[in-house]
Amino acid sequence: MPITICNAFAQGCAPDWDGISALATAAATAAALLIPRWQRARDQQDKQRALAYSLVLKVIKIHSDIYKLWDHVVEQRQLAVAHGARPDSWGFFRPLASSPTPVIFSSDELAMLFAANDDDAFNAVLSMDEVHASVIANMQVYAEKRDALSKMLPGGEMSGLVGSVELNADELARFAPFSAQLDMLVVDIAASIERHLGQAKDALIRLHAVTIKLGLKVGFTLPDGTVYPQKR
Repeated sequence: MPITICNAFAQGCAPDWDGISALATAAATAAALLIPRWQRARDQQDKQRALAYSLVLKVIKIHSDIYKLWDHVVEQRQLAVAHGARPDSWGFFRPLASSPTPVIFSSDELAMLFAANDDDAFNAVLSMDEVHASVIANMQVYAEKRDALSKMLPGGEMSGLVGSVELNADELARFAPFSAQLDMLVVDIAASIERHLGQAKDALIRLHAVTIKLGLKVGFTLPDGTVYPQKR
């Protein structure tokens, strides 16, 4: 649309007010479209940052819970050895007083991590919530089986926190298979906790590297005293 711009006070000049109005409307519309686009980009960036913070907190909890479980394993092994038993003996491997709460990653959190284009970090973190849940479930199964077997045993004597029972040959033969199963379960649980502890630490460190790429300032201290981000 051709627009005539002239001095409105000059003789014979008639400004094209319709054209000027159309131009002003077009400019205002463009500005209105530009602002929401910028705002949407800002909102999306803020959302991604919030998801990253949320995911980091969840992975920190997973690592912390598994670390505490490993501490429990070490403590029970020391107790067993101190009483002349095998390190992973069910008789000295106490169940947890209370189980940790399972962690669940949201699809948005995983999508954010996938969009960061760090395959190693994504693969390390992807199934850690399921690993965490499986460790908790195994400890709960062990507690149930141990309680069931303990109720089958005759009464015994207590010496501090350690109890003992006397079994005759028939009773020993009856309980031996159940005892062996529990011992095997303790061995499997201890091995899986040790393995998953390393996986959780690796996932947390790799996720922390992603947060740095996203411009986030995330710091934490691992239970072993290691501080992130590490100072150079």
